[in-house]
Amino acid sequence: MTEYNLALFFHLLGAFSLIAGTIVAGVAFEAARRRRHPAEIALLLGLTRIGVVLVGIGTVLVLGFGLWLVELGVFVLVVRRAVQQLALARSRPVRAGTG
Repeated sequence: MTEYNLALFFHLLGAFSLIAGTIVAGVAFEAARRRRHPAEIALLLGLTRIGVVLVGIGTVLVLGFGLWLVELGVFVLVVRRAVQQLALARSRPVRAGTG
C-alpha cells in the first residue's frame, strides 16, 4: 500500500464519517423535538452526541489526510487534469442541431 492509497483511504473514511455524523445528529435532534416525555428526549439527545463525535472525527480526518494528499502532490495533478478536460470541452466545436 502506497502513501497515496493510505492517505486517500483515511480521507474518504473521514468524509463518510463527517456525513454520517451530520445525518445521525440531525435526525436524532429532530426526533427529540417531536417527543413529549423527558426520558425520550434525553435518550435521543444522547444519541446526537454520537453524531457530534463522528462529525469531529470526520473533520479531523478530512482535513489532516486531505492536506497530506496535497503534500503528496496528488491534488495538483487532479486539478491540472480537470483544467485540461475543461479546456478540451470548451475548444470542441458545437454542431448545429438538425431540425
